[in-house]
Amino acid sequence: NRFMDGFQDSISVIFHFHYRWSKKNQVGRNGFAVQEHLEIIDAILRQDQGAATAALERHLETAHQTFLASLQRD
Repeated sequence: NRFMDGFQDSISVIFHFHYRWSKKNQVGRNGFAVQEHLEIIDAILRQDQGAATAALERHLETAHQTFLASLQRD
């Protein structure tokens, strides 16, 4: 199934990046990520595509910035 093949590739990339991140402040980052995930899920359950897209974009930007900061510390 093409969807599952693509999904597994995406999950693999996510796990690779999470493994690479610095462990410093991990609990705080994880808590913030959970909050962002809940905002995305809430918007999806409300069937508010605009809010879901905006929440996902915020989360991806947060993840991107956190990852870049982690790389700079190594």
